[in-house]
Amino acid sequence: MKLISTLLFMVLVAASITTAQKDFITIHNNSREGFIIVIDSQVHTDYGFTFPLTYEFSLVDNSSDLQAFHKSEIIGEWELLEEKDTSMFFNENEVVRWDYENNKAFISVGFGNQADTIFIKISDNAGEPVHNNFEQINPFYDNRDAAVTSSADDMAGWSQSKFNTTINNFRAHHLYLTLGTNTNGMNSSTYQFIQTNLDNGYVEAGCHSRTHPSPNPSAWNYDSEITGNKEDLINNLAMPNLYRNGDKEYVYVWIAPNGYLNETIDSVVGINNFLVNRLYYSDYFGYSEWNEVTETYQASGVTRAIDPPRSRLGWGIGSDDINDLNGAFDNAVANKTVYHVMCHPNVVEWDSAYVWDHLAYISNHKNIWYASVGHTYLYHFGQTNYVVAPSVGVAKDMLTPEQIHLSQNYPNPFNPTTNISFNLPKAEQVKLTVFNILGEEIAVLVNGWREARFHTVQFDASQLSSGLYFYKIETVNFVDVKKMILVK
Repeated sequence: MKLISTLLFMVLVAASITTAQKDFITIHNNSREGFIIVIDSQVHTDYGFTFPLTYEFSLVDNSSDLQAFHKSEIIGEWELLEEKDTSMFFNENEVVRWDYENNKAFISVGFGNQADTIFIKISDNAGEPVHNNFEQINPFYDNRDAAVTSSADDMAGWSQSKFNTTINNFRAHHLYLTLGTNTNGMNSSTYQFIQTNLDNGYVEAGCHSRTHPSPNPSAWNYDSEITGNKEDLINNLAMPNLYRNGDKEYVYVWIAPNGYLNETIDSVVGINNFLVNRLYYSDYFGYSEWNEVTETYQASGVTRAIDPPRSRLGWGIGSDDINDLNGAFDNAVANKTVYHVMCHPNVVEWDSAYVWDHLAYISNHKNIWYASVGHTYLYHFGQTNYVVAPSVGVAKDMLTPEQIHLSQNYPNPFNPTTNISFNLPKAEQVKLTVFNILGEEIAVLVNGWREARFHTVQFDASQLSSGLYFYKIETVNFVDVKKMILVK
């Protein structure tokens, strides 16, 4: 009977911990520790989130000579963040940029491999904390005006020399390139080629199926072409730090062979935690919408392709019109969105001026964020899914949430106490309980009528041993479960 109860509990946990696109990052203001940023444990595990998000803070007038610090655990040591300014070309870094003229601080930090928390504080040069307010997670890294990303299709052994040229030319322009790999056409030499380029930077490993099957559904082995393609990369490559969370490695991008899509592909892409399925059509700007059914972003196209035009190639969406190419980039910047350029390295005409002219035109702008396709979507995933918890000084009973929500505990991991927050849109009966890994109830934190507002309770695990625990909230029409880690 106990085994059945345990199995039912674990099924409930699996069903309740989802990657639904709703506020999986919570930002808390804590008077002692500055700001505490908490990510949902399951989302952290599924996607890593080691890439820095940029948090904007407002400062008091006439601020100067400030310092910013961060750490990942409440018992950890504060680390001083390096300062950067708009005259510098930097990406992917954990840094602070001060804008004293406009009384702003832009702090870019990522989540660590173990902790689900980030602690941030700002102090003067004497070490005294200064007053500041969180404003937002900026739409782009370092509050840049727009983003540029690039992808290249059909990476395999037969195309390696052409990819070598393309990668080097994009890297020379500081442009990130996501490779669409066909792994059945790769051997140890090809994997080593990709590994070297991953290590050298500006390259992301993406999936493009194993065999590049035709759009005929009968030709597809979905599990092999999608899941197997991803497993090939994970098993044969060591992903860079920003594509891993401890021992767990991530491939964020699926590039559809032949631009083919159906419901099964969409579903398997979501099951494998790809963030986006890139199709093959042009004039696409920005990000696609989240699909709550498949739990991935809907399929997207590209803005422009620098392949030869159809009139010369006989197929494709390429453009050699430099005014059209540069104009599309200008449009993206003017509208503060994403410009996505793609190519097939096997056919790019590197002896044509328009290719070089366009890469030079879109590169090395200090007001533009340059990133891989996967990181642009990962950043967007976090930037559109956060909530600010009420400040310590705000009368919480005056704040009524729009929907019931169970937040990730903070800090996490913790020792020995942690805070668990939930909000209620209406007064109702609530039960908040803690379970161990066997599904055994070990604490009841709330069991009774609660008013419509934000609530926070503290859980003291002084008498418990280190390990994984679960906390569950129950109301008449709502159940949610999250996990937390006790480290002693």
